[in-house]
Amino acid sequence: MTESSPQTPPETTPAASTTTTTTTPPSTETPSTTAPKSLLDPQTEPAKAEDKAESGKEEAKPDAKAVPEKYADFKLPEGFKFNEGTLDKVSATFKDLGLTQDQAQKLVDLYSAEAKQSQDQSLKSFMETRAGWVAEAKKQFGTAIDPGGKITVGVGRMLDSLGDPKLAAGFKAVMNLTGAGDHPAFIGVFNWLVDKFGEGTAVNGKGASPFGQTAPGAGRKSAAAEIYPSLPSGG
Repeated sequence: MTESSPQTPPETTPAASTTTTTTTPPSTETPSTTAPKSLLDPQTEPAKAEDKAESGKEEAKPDAKAVPEKYADFKLPEGFKFNEGTLDKVSATFKDLGLTQDQAQKLVDLYSAEAKQSQDQSLKSFMETRAGWVAEAKKQFGTAIDPGGKITVGVGRMLDSLGDPKLAAGFKAVMNLTGAGDHPAFIGVFNWLVDKFGEGTAVNGKGASPFGQTAPGAGRKSAAAEIYPSLPSGG
């Protein structure tokens, strides 16, 4: 009995066996315990291979369309157009910036709007300037620059006297385009030219000359009689 009792514990040592059995289940059950992590932190869940592929495709589409081989015709406001060669330069810049067609169109819209506003402002300022010229010319020349007035008619006659209708029409077009025809200095020069080189007016006759229909010497005194009317031989 004394010999068997000390040998029994080593043979039946459940503690060692239980230690090994308890450590084994966690290693085999680990995959099942990882599932709740997706509920607590979904961002840590590994993405599926299919999801990665799909997301890669979606990101690739905008990149492929970011820089077209050739931009389509841009929409421009009515009456607005690019200068020759400007469109090629702009398109090259758009490509360098990596702009899509829509992004490039937005820049074109912005540029055309700003350009039109600047053009309208310049035109408004120019028309106000011309209105000031007209007001000053009215003060200086009055009705002479009205339709049918002395200066207006005189300028028309001078242009007609050129004998070149095309040249006259071109001169009038330039006056209208630049507004020079409204400037008081320009009108003053033409007023001087009309007075200096304009056609003379018709002479109103007061009847036939008393000597126009008489024969030479008939009814007229001689030159000596005109000079020395008291001479006896004068007559």
